[in-house]
Amino acid sequence: MATIDYSNRDYDSIRADLLSRATEIVPEWTARNSSDFGVLFVDLWSYFADVLHYYIDRAAGEAFITTATQRESLLALASLLD
Repeated sequence: MATIDYSNRDYDSIRADLLSRATEIVPEWTARNSSDFGVLFVDLWSYFADVLHYYIDRAAGEAFITTATQRESLLALASLLD
């Protein structure tokens, strides 16, 4: 079984990873057209993961003074430093 590449963080690479993983786990699922219900779920999970990675990256960026863009984040970081 192939390992999951957690560095893939965009919709297309997540979708490709999910489809390749599905091929290994459920080899009898061969319908890959857009009207297939399984492909719908793969697309939805890929979209969800892409949006989730966006918010994780934004939260991580606000956690450091050099990359913070929001005034509230800078004030919170400054209050930590007293």
